[in-house]
Order: sequence, then structure tokens, then C-alpha cells
Amino acid sequence: MSKKNIGIYNFIDKKKNKKKLISRWEDHEKGAVLKELLIKYTRNHIQECEKLQKDIGTDNALSNIVAGMNNLKSLKENKSETEKKTSQACEALVKLVNYGGILMHKYSISSKLIINTKKEVYENK
Repeated sequence: MSKKNIGIYNFIDKKKNKKKLISRWEDHEKGAVLKELLIKYTRNHIQECEKLQKDIGTDNALSNIVAGMNNLKSLKENKSETEKKTSQACEALVKLVNYGGILMHKYSISSKLIINTKKEVYENK
């Protein structure tokens, strides 16, 4: 058997041995702590976006955040108040997205559970 075929069989074995995703916070030993951190990052993101929206409006805030994600380093250097708030909102979004990835990949938390938890926070702001 060639090395190429061995690689294919290893890939198939890895697919079969997939980790079971956790669909409830109670099922993970650190579930309560992980959930609280997710809620904290989500609330922080909401607060930073609301600050920005108060200054420049909802449509402009969304545009600034999308544009700011591409220019995060340059936003940090600028002294304008709007750019500082945009930078803070972008950083909060980056932290939230990165933490979601950590929950899914490191702790095997299902994406549905993460999304539902974020929805609860957005609805109860």
C-alpha cells in the first residue's frame, strides 16, 4: 500500500472518531464558567456597539465596524473619538468571535448552544 492510500485511511479513521459535541452547558465540567465568559464577551460587544451607534447612527456604525475589521491596526493609532470607539467595537467583536472558536474547537461546545446563548443575551439586554 502506498503512502497516499495510508493517508486516506487515516483521514477516514479520524472522521469516524469525531468528538461528540456538547449540547448543554451542564454537560461540561467547566460549563458554567465557559457560559459566563461567553455572556461577558457578548455583553461587552453589545455595549461597545451601542456607544458607537449613539455617536454616528446604526447604519454608519455597522459600516465603520465592517471597514474597521480590515484596518484594526490603523484605527488604534488614530486619535479621533469615533475611530477609538470603532476600534473598541471591532476589538470586542474579535474577542467574541475568537472565544466562540475556542468553545467549539477546544471544548467541543456545539455552535447551536453558542448561538442560542448569544441570542438570549441580545434579547435580554
